Amino acid sequence: MLPQEAARAEATPPRATNALVAASSLHSVEHRLRSGHQTALRQELASASVVAACQMLHAFSLCASSIHADMHLELVETILTLPWQTNVQLASAVCEFVQDLITASTPFVRMCICALVESFVLPEDQAPDDSREMESGSSVQEQICQHVHGALHGILKVCPLASSHLYDAVKELFPHSRRNTKCHSHFLANTLKLLTYAPALRPRAIHLIIERFVDLDVQIALQQRLLEEAVEEDADSIFEVELGDTTAEEIAKMRLNAEKLDEMMVMMFEFINLTCSSGTRALGSPGSVSSPSAQPAGLQLFEALISAFRSSVMQTYKCRSTQFVMFFCCSYDLGFARAFMRLLLQQVEADLVHTEERAACAAYLSSFLARARYLPIGEVLHTVRQMVSWAHEYQLLAAARLQGQAASLDVQLHGVFYAVVQGVLYVLCYKHELLFTDECLAAREDIGAALQPILLCELNPLKFCLDNVVVEFERLQLCDCAHVVAANERLAIGSRSASGTANRLEDFFPFDPIQLKRCAKLISPLYQTWQPPAGFDSEPRDSACSLEASSCSSHDAASDSLARSLQAMSVTPLSGDDASLEVHMRKRLAENIHMFRSDIAAARAGA
Repeated sequence: MLPQEAARAEATPPRATNALVAASSLHSVEHRLRSGHQTALRQELASASVVAACQMLHAFSLCASSIHADMHLELVETILTLPWQTNVQLASAVCEFVQDLITASTPFVRMCICALVESFVLPEDQAPDDSREMESGSSVQEQICQHVHGALHGILKVCPLASSHLYDAVKELFPHSRRNTKCHSHFLANTLKLLTYAPALRPRAIHLIIERFVDLDVQIALQQRLLEEAVEEDADSIFEVELGDTTAEEIAKMRLNAEKLDEMMVMMFEFINLTCSSGTRALGSPGSVSSPSAQPAGLQLFEALISAFRSSVMQTYKCRSTQFVMFFCCSYDLGFARAFMRLLLQQVEADLVHTEERAACAAYLSSFLARARYLPIGEVLHTVRQMVSWAHEYQLLAAARLQGQAASLDVQLHGVFYAVVQGVLYVLCYKHELLFTDECLAAREDIGAALQPILLCELNPLKFCLDNVVVEFERLQLCDCAHVVAANERLAIGSRSASGTANRLEDFFPFDPIQLKRCAKLISPLYQTWQPPAGFDSEPRDSACSLEASSCSSHDAASDSLARSLQAMSVTPLSGDDASLEVHMRKRLAENIHMFRSDIAAARAGA
């Protein structure tokens, strides 16, 4: 230091002295950066105390324009690998540096975003049930995450295209299913928080989240099936073999997966509630200003969910729980429900769609109509009329093709028709109380008259409907079908269809009671349970899954209860030959988005 500088320093107050030291440090750091002395800087930074490291990071932030990807990549890597994920002060300094660095040099965007998102993943060695650790660490984690979200928000403002890197990081770092519930919930909570200020990320992120829900759904089902097979093998064995620890371990794994899915779906419900109830508008791009033409956040979320439902949930055979995300979202806007029903009905009527998928859509539609308490009866009956109208047209075309010959009673040939008719009867059984009001008298008579020729046609749909559905429908006396039911008891049909598969309809109603406890509490106010018609002492008409689930009453039999409530299902992914069909359906969904919006707008206008 020169003599005059030393004199000035002696006369300078402490705060000014600190400023001079900082300026000197900044000058030194900037000089060393430009001189290519990054190795020494890295070593000094790695061995520095938290306070010293924060001072160096502040200096780096002030001279961020001097940091270049071709010269200082290893230095930036050293900064990002500092133990800042466990120290709030260091996290604040790192996040400030990252924002300044990306503002000055966008080539660092990807690596910085990956490092920030990685902070959402809890360490492997963190005990999931250590309450003391959770209490002491949660406050620190929350503060660190606040700094991280502030940095990510700032990055998206100066570099909107960074949303693509952000999605890639979320997808890559999403916790594996074997991680504990706390790890999954912590990561999902921060991912959902991302979507509140990064709407451009929302469609792809929602797809990713729903896919992970389906993965857990499937794992629970596969674990259940393995347990059932183990029990059956043990029962059939001529030797006395105990299932032992292996079965207990599988039950524990299944419970943990159910707990994860329950926790994550509740968080998704809360996000839907926040988004659809806030009345805010989603921005066209991060950092932009909302305009009158901006898309409402609730509508944007719904479109992302319905697209994810189409591509993930509907492609999974007998998915058990994930579809309730869609059920919950539709409760916030009649237009959402209309758009959802319209999509399902279009799939049912689409000749290019596979028979299995069309039949599944009929099951989704009828189950939704029957179970969604928030649907006005007018909407239910309008959709039922459309289903009856389609079935009537199908029956006429089938009769014309037969030209007087006997019909082939085959699910493979007429499965969609049978599924639609069963769905109509199922809905009418659930809505019997409203059907027999004066308001619905005309509609009831019209639907009954339209159903009569369908039920009596040569395709004999009542033969393929579930017995419980037929019995309950017959009690309503909407149609004169008693003689057909009696005749069907004596009628034998082939046990195999023309393709060799079982010649029967699936006992599958996707919105049968959800077995995840916390989700069930949130769904309950929106949900229609079975109420038998007055004067009849009948059992609830749920699927076999629901009947078995409701039969569990003993706390001591908790393991058996869970095993019975989570019925086995199998996954039927699209084969390679179906790729073109999948592309076709995605295009159709994109083309129909404007119709969804018009439905929603019409519903709001009429409200």
